[in-house]
This record gives sequence, C-alpha cells and structure tokens, in this order.
Amino acid sequence: MTTGLVFNERQHSYHLNGVRLPGVTTIIGASDDKSGLLKWYGDNGWAKANKMRDAAAVLGTRIHAAIERFNIAIGAEEPYDLYTLEPDLLPYVEGYAQWFNANVREVVAVEQMVWSEHGYAGTLDAALVLMDDPAPVLVDLKSSKFNPQYPNPRPIWRLQSSAYQVALLERTGIACTRRAVVQVPSNDPGTVKFHEFERSSNRPDWEGFLAALKLYQWNASLARSTPGQGGTP
Repeated sequence: MTTGLVFNERQHSYHLNGVRLPGVTTIIGASDDKSGLLKWYGDNGWAKANKMRDAAAVLGTRIHAAIERFNIAIGAEEPYDLYTLEPDLLPYVEGYAQWFNANVREVVAVEQMVWSEHGYAGTLDAALVLMDDPAPVLVDLKSSKFNPQYPNPRPIWRLQSSAYQVALLERTGIACTRRAVVQVPSNDPGTVKFHEFERSSNRPDWEGFLAALKLYQWNASLARSTPGQGGTP
C-alpha cells in the first residue's frame, strides 16, 4: 500500500521512507506548454493576472475540498448535508451530486496517496464504479474554467490520469481500465462535464507520462550537477 509515503503540504512534496519523490503534477508541469499562459499574462498584465490566478486557485481548492468531502461521506455511507456548505459552493456540489447520483454505483477510493516503482508519487482524486461497468474508473476532478476554444479534455490531463492509474494498480491492485475527468467548471456553477479517454489510449498516454518523467529526471540531474542553476530535484 502507501506505507512510508508522507506528503508535506507546506512544501507540496512527497517523501517515501525519507526519500523525496516528485509529484505527478510537478512532473507534468515541467514539460507542459506554457505559451497560452504567457499570452494570458501578456493580455492582462502581471499584477492583474496574478490576482486573477490566485483568486481562481482559492476557489478551485475550495470546490475540490467540498466535493472530496462529498465523495468520502458517500463512500463511508454517511449522511451528507449539502446545505451546510458556504452559499457560493452550493451550486457546484449540487451539480456534482446530481451527476454522481445518476452515474455512480460505488466509491472505491478517494484522495488516495500512491507511489510508483518508476519513482514518482501523487494523490488521486477518486476511483469510482459507474452504473454502466463493474470495473472502476480512475477519475480526476477539475474545476478549471470551461473554454470551448481549448481542447476538452485537455491533452495534459491524459498524462496525469495515466500516472495515477498505474500507481494505483501497483500499490493496491485496483485495476482502473477506464480513465476520465469530471470537470466542475468554476465559471459555470452547477454544470458537470464528463470527459472519458479512449481505452486504446491507456498505453500511449502512459508512455507519454514516462517521457515527461524522464525529462523531469534529466533536468533535475542537470540542476544538481551544475552549480547555480537552481531546480528542484
């Protein structure tokens, strides 16, 4: 299981028996295309963009935490009172609850820390059994804004879900043959968008993540061997 794996929230880092492991989002972020983000900063200006980014991050964290509590309560068969939520969070969780009740049969895992023999760690959002298939689905929750100009699901989400899919299988034996993103857009309260990846993409997406991991490890080793270059191994 995940014995020995510790998450340091302040540093946002994972340690396995004292050894630091890079997180899935850190690995992917190091190779993600930042051109759209840079354009957005250019359009809005540094100060305004930072303020907007920080506000979006706070709201996204709050939405994620509220839905996490919902999944945990349902998985433990405990009552969950939506109306104890802060008013601005209510429509997001109501929308998710409606989607959940119509589509989900069982909660298999929620916010589970995992690590892989390949040298990375992370915390997956959920593994759920849907009504249409007895096999669990690896689910990643996103609260990012929905923008029809961007591809949905976004390519980078494929690598993230693949990394969790493999690590969950290694640590628990839970085989999620399906991967999906449940998007609760912060700019459209009450809406839920379900994006499922083709099963045929499991292998190529995993190979894509391994390539990102290899690049991250190469950059980290270069930073360690080059004084003054910085970098976080």
